[in-house]
Amino acid sequence: MNLPQDGIKLHRGNFIAIGQQIQPYLEDGKCFRMVLKPWREKRSLSQNALSHMWYSEISEYLISRGKSFATAAWVKDALKHTYLGYETKDLVDVVTGEITTIQSLRHTSDL
Repeated sequence: MNLPQDGIKLHRGNFIAIGQQIQPYLEDGKCFRMVLKPWREKRSLSQNALSHMWYSEISEYLISRGKSFATAAWVKDALKHTYLGYETKDLVDVVTGEITTIQSLRHTSDL
């Protein structure tokens, strides 16, 4: 059985079939790690490309209006700043153990 990198969408309708597919892996006594987490569809490549196309379009518009700093990457961050906000993260210095709290932009992939 080849397991997809993104995992298997497990539900009531395929539970027994997946168990039958996995059973041969357990025959020799080896143990495996299984992680269950809620399924959510990933954004498709075309959706991602469309999003980046809009960042470029907005960037071109802003640059044509004299905002030379408004690269596509800047537009993406500006939109995330406006609509997604920030999350707090604690970073630990591995040498001193000092904990620094920072604010970083949320990632759309974590929504």
